[in-house]
Amino acid sequence: MRKVSIIVTVYNTEKYVEKCIISIINQTYKNTEIILIDGGSTDKTSEICQKYEIKHKNIRLIHKENEGVSAARNRGIEEATGEYILFIDGDDWIEKNTVEVLVELEEKNRADIALIIKEGHTDSTGEILIGEGKKMLLHIFEMSAMESWGKLFKKELFNDVRFPDGKVHEDLYIMPTIFLKCKKVVAYHKGLYHYRIR
Repeated sequence: MRKVSIIVTVYNTEKYVEKCIISIINQTYKNTEIILIDGGSTDKTSEICQKYEIKHKNIRLIHKENEGVSAARNRGIEEATGEYILFIDGDDWIEKNTVEVLVELEEKNRADIALIIKEGHTDSTGEILIGEGKKMLLHIFEMSAMESWGKLFKKELFNDVRFPDGKVHEDLYIMPTIFLKCKKVVAYHKGLYHYRIR
């Protein structure tokens, strides 16, 4: 069972972060490490994260300056020891079988990336599509699903790629590079990721 590094970026999310963490702890897939990157929160976010770090051996809380979500994700990539990486925003949450589904899709299809979509997406049909990187990049572009969350990446895809600092919609800058590296990507049109609009 391969290890999944779940990178959670948090910043002043005290109202939401507990639900996020609990949804990850309760995953049916158990070989995970949970890396919480707190980018200088000024509310009780850090205290909540610390409470769970103390209780769970697979949770690590990392404190850093507030340099934006790109810098936080990049720190998470550097800290990750798993073979797969999954990004989650600290105010979102996932269904309890999300990681299991993504790992199964990736391994069964020998894919470099497996992805699901957000709950409520108009394309939530349950369909599974498989293709090489360029084809699937166009697919997620058409679906408006270019975000880094909701995608299980082979860690090696980030060997020479990092999120750009100081950019809005930072995902758009690296998804083409990442996807064009891929021999195979599998997309499951199932809304297992809950995206909170704030």
